[in-house]
Amino acid sequence: MEEDTPSTWRFGKVIIPPGAAITREGQITNNVTQPNAYYGVAWTQLASGSHKFTAALTQVATDPSPIISDALPVGTQVCWTLSLQPPSNQFAGWRHAATVCVKVGKKPKLQILGSDLWARNKIDTSTSVIGGVGGPKVFGSWVEFGAFSSKDNNGLASGAGFRNGNGNINQSGWSALTFANTLPTPPPIDSSSAFGNYSSDLPDAPEIAEHFGSRPSTNIAANSIDASILSSDKVNTRTGDLIITRSNFPLGKSVVIIVSGTVTIADNITYTDGPFNSLTNIPQLAIIAKNIIIKDAVTQVDAWLVARGNGVIKGTIKTCENPAKSSTACNLKLTINGPVLTDILYLYRTAGSDKYPDTGNPAEVFNLRPESILWAYQPGLGSTLPTTAATTELPPRF
Repeated sequence: MEEDTPSTWRFGKVIIPPGAAITREGQITNNVTQPNAYYGVAWTQLASGSHKFTAALTQVATDPSPIISDALPVGTQVCWTLSLQPPSNQFAGWRHAATVCVKVGKKPKLQILGSDLWARNKIDTSTSVIGGVGGPKVFGSWVEFGAFSSKDNNGLASGAGFRNGNGNINQSGWSALTFANTLPTPPPIDSSSAFGNYSSDLPDAPEIAEHFGSRPSTNIAANSIDASILSSDKVNTRTGDLIITRSNFPLGKSVVIIVSGTVTIADNITYTDGPFNSLTNIPQLAIIAKNIIIKDAVTQVDAWLVARGNGVIKGTIKTCENPAKSSTACNLKLTINGPVLTDILYLYRTAGSDKYPDTGNPAEVFNLRPESILWAYQPGLGSTLPTTAATTELPPRF
């Protein structure tokens, strides 16, 4: 085209619903169709004008509303387009540039109820700032009580700080029970901004396997079993791997399983609810293994989960069998009712964290219910019942 001939340009945005293909993704196309017809009804013009291409064009316009709306569902793709007419003196039609797109994703959340969180390393979780009634709120993972970590705590709220989102964007506003008594190296300029770094030597984790290992045992012959049919009188052991199928524990049924390899939880494990007439009525399952894997269809696990390595190879717990590579994989909420102790915890679930107001819904919930503590207390009592020796009035949290 002639040097002094201006070209018309149009800058726009296309919003593609989840699962639909991006219009002309990655293509540069010449045709006679204007942008509104070329991209379809989803296209919105953001700016237009004309330009003489006597030099390189570095910028023609910006999106006046670049922030992705909270109302868009996960999987939505937002694409920006640029079209020129004419693009050269050899062609009088339109040239449509390759689209530039982003996809709306999610940041799954974790909730820990009824207990503290102890970590021998750093805690690093993500947060989301979402606009809503009353202004923006921060959502993220949280523990109901205290958070203790030997290194930095980045993003995890304590004291249920994210229970309904938090209007304070600073971590100090949602870390009321995040404990610290040392500073990282190098220390921050402002020591009040340091979270975590609770001592360099956290207490040793209890040796649960050794505690039960001194009891009489019986071998588990099958490699796949309903755990509720196993012995309550002896520790159930297996060399190798074990698959636990759907199991419902009646009142008074308590089972301890120790496996040298990997335990795969293939279906829900549940306890029968009370009323409990004595501590011996409380059903309970303790699973102790090198690795524990929970299948993606499982939504509830009522059990103690203990995964301990040998010091060289770490023990692991995976909340889904395979790492989630999309928001549609491992997308069922998982609730674990019982203590969890592991060298490494892989949180693979993608449930929750949807568009506002469901942004804070968790993918995984770890819930330490009181009956687990009472059950652990019971063996030392013999046939006696616990009695109250004294009462002290404390604030509700404590």
